[in-house]
Amino acid sequence: CAVEGEWAGVMGMRTAPAFRRQGLARRLFRTLTAFAASAGATRGYLQVDQDNASAIALYEAEGFESGYLYRYWVRNPHP
Repeated sequence: CAVEGEWAGVMGMRTAPAFRRQGLARRLFRTLTAFAASAGATRGYLQVDQDNASAIALYEAEGFESGYLYRYWVRNPHP
């Protein structure tokens, strides 16, 4: 979690397969957002892969919604 002024960002959150479906991601996310709030953040953003339905469900349940989509670009090694 990175806090910059009123903004807090959460990127790269992952749960190991053996520990999924135990509520750990929700607890961690709530801990991060509580930390961000205590550091003065009043707004938040996060990144999530659009095919990660479990993460999207978690973030929606926590009050987040999709703001926009973006793509990763890589150089083709054999143009």
